[in-house]
Amino acid sequence: MEKLNPVYICKQVGSKIKWHAQVLLTYLGLYANCDRAELDRFKNKHTDQVGYLIGSGPSVRVEDLEKLNGRVAFCFNRFHLAYGTMTFRPTYTVSADFGMIRDFGSQIVSESEGTVFLVYKTRPEISGDFIWVGAKYKAPSPVFSKKIYHHIVVGGSSLVAAIQLGYFMGIKHFVLYGVDHDFKYSTVETVERPTENNYCTAVGDENHFIKNYRSGKPWCPPQVEAIEKSLRRADRFLRKRGGWIINATRGGKLEMLERKNFDDALKK
Repeated sequence: MEKLNPVYICKQVGSKIKWHAQVLLTYLGLYANCDRAELDRFKNKHTDQVGYLIGSGPSVRVEDLEKLNGRVAFCFNRFHLAYGTMTFRPTYTVSADFGMIRDFGSQIVSESEGTVFLVYKTRPEISGDFIWVGAKYKAPSPVFSKKIYHHIVVGGSSLVAAIQLGYFMGIKHFVLYGVDHDFKYSTVETVERPTENNYCTAVGDENHFIKNYRSGKPWCPPQVEAIEKSLRRADRFLRKRGGWIINATRGGKLEMLERKNFDDALKK
């Protein structure tokens, strides 16, 4: 068995030693797996404010988004494609989707307004103004990372990454909107992609209020269980510290979080 192979064991032990050494050096300020100087500008910037996490599901109403102008809002990936239909602009755009970063990273950076965060295992070779934060897709640590100088645990979704960024910014209260959590797609068996991207086997563009959101490119099928588990743990983490995550999406299938009517959620 591979797990009993001495070479395999040595590699696993070495990897764990490296991981814990990096975490220690990060704590001491001697190592950073991110654009630390730029990231430091946002530490506790939004203390005691509410963070609005805006998905792009079909339930989104432009008139709702207009009510969020002036609030701390996180949008995701290619949300900029909807700019022409509204005056609302997010404070931050976050992408932790390696397929999105690979296929549309340059466009996301150049066309998104506000600050762009790209969460990826290494710094993307993309020109333009963005802040990189290291990602862990399978990390030997809790799902919610308090050490984002070292990594953010993606947890199956850019949404989960944004919650960790928001917490770093001092936010403990989050409102979800447009997170329908209802995915429609078909799969393809072979995709002409590099090895890392063989996960991109889903096709379909019916999951967003934004037309042609993925431009016909294949994408990674949603890890529904991982997303739900990550959100549940993030909510539990925040509630222990006086915070919460509530879901103000109009409809959808995300039921493990406390629900609020969108207009009532704006009063928080």
